[in-house]
Amino acid sequence: MKTTPYIFALLFIGLVFYLGFNHFELPSFFLFEKTEKIKGTVTNTEWTYGVKGYRLQLVTYKFAAKDSIYTDKFKAGQREGLQKIGDKILIEYSVDRPEKNEVIGYYRNQSEPIKTMKLEVKNEKN
Repeated sequence: MKTTPYIFALLFIGLVFYLGFNHFELPSFFLFEKTEKIKGTVTNTEWTYGVKGYRLQLVTYKFAAKDSIYTDKFKAGQREGLQKIGDKILIEYSVDRPEKNEVIGYYRNQSEPIKTMKLEVKNEKN
């Protein structure tokens, strides 16, 4: 019994699941690069379609590094939550090449109250 084809098949299936989990975007690797973290601001949001027709937000954000302002985009799904213009995000970027960056955290705009649903409580006597 040859196990090599099975190993390659499992690795390929694992890779497809990993990429699918990340909206089929390649991750940013910062191997041997000095990085810094900074807050950025969401400047625009649009709706787009992902795999299998799922709706995702295409979020445009900006951040300042090295006396310049950089803009980039990422896809936000259910895991990242609904992003609004003005929300703050945490960005990790390469010091040598700030255009190579990755969103690693999300802040929520706290100026708007969180909407909650009222539940009606019914008293039933037995």
